[in-house]
Amino acid sequence: MSLNMIPIIIIFVGLLLASSSCSYSTPNNTSYYKTLTPTSPSLSHDSPSPYYSPLLNKGKKKPPPTPPLPPPQPIVTPFEYLKIVQTWPTSFCKFKKCIIPPPTTWFTIHGVWPSNISDPQPRLCTKEKIDWSTFSSLVSMTDLRKYWPRLDTAVRNDDLFFWSEQWDNHGTCSSMHPPDFFNLAFKIYHKKELKTILQNEGIIPGGIKPETSQKIFDTIETGIGGFKPQIECLRVQNKDYLYQIKLCLDKTGDKYKDCPGPLIKCPMDVYFP
Repeated sequence: MSLNMIPIIIIFVGLLLASSSCSYSTPNNTSYYKTLTPTSPSLSHDSPSPYYSPLLNKGKKKPPPTPPLPPPQPIVTPFEYLKIVQTWPTSFCKFKKCIIPPPTTWFTIHGVWPSNISDPQPRLCTKEKIDWSTFSSLVSMTDLRKYWPRLDTAVRNDDLFFWSEQWDNHGTCSSMHPPDFFNLAFKIYHKKELKTILQNEGIIPGGIKPETSQKIFDTIETGIGGFKPQIECLRVQNKDYLYQIKLCLDKTGDKYKDCPGPLIKCPMDVYFP
């Protein structure tokens, strides 16, 4: 190598070193600008869209919630007519250990019984039970306690047990669910007020003289439109007391009909205490 070439080589090496110090080294697969990609959150049915725009969604409404399924149809059980049995509490309490004081100012419901003209009578027809968690929102508990009270202290100290017993024995044979059965019972009960019917003909509770059972029967028959009721009495200490009045209706509970015999289970003279 000639001496004349040495300065040229030195200049070339210097240029190479200057170029190396000014360069950037980047790893593979690395870019200078990060691409921004919007993330898509997982959406549920209840969360709004992240791209919701009031202008684009104006006028749109959320779909209504799916309604609950209706209850299954009740089991249809055969019977021929309905019978509402009403009790005069003062007479009841003369032969039973009774709640004191009893509601003595009106006849109370003993039960509504799906019935047949001849035996056997329907009873304990299905295993459906009252759902008390929803029952009170569908049936007036105030009316139950007022017009369908538990009178006999021997029937456990529990109103729900008494009403459950009536449902199990008779309501299960009505081809209805419990709320419908009890509401129908109140509808039938309020069609006619038996005490008022009797009082309008001078048959007043608490009288010291007896009334004839035939007069009581005829008064009730006229008061419900000429249909034959059943009346029942109890004998306590050599006296006979008007105890229960039973009215018969068609299977829907809309129309009265004649009750089958026997119609008067009372002697000639009875007391209405």
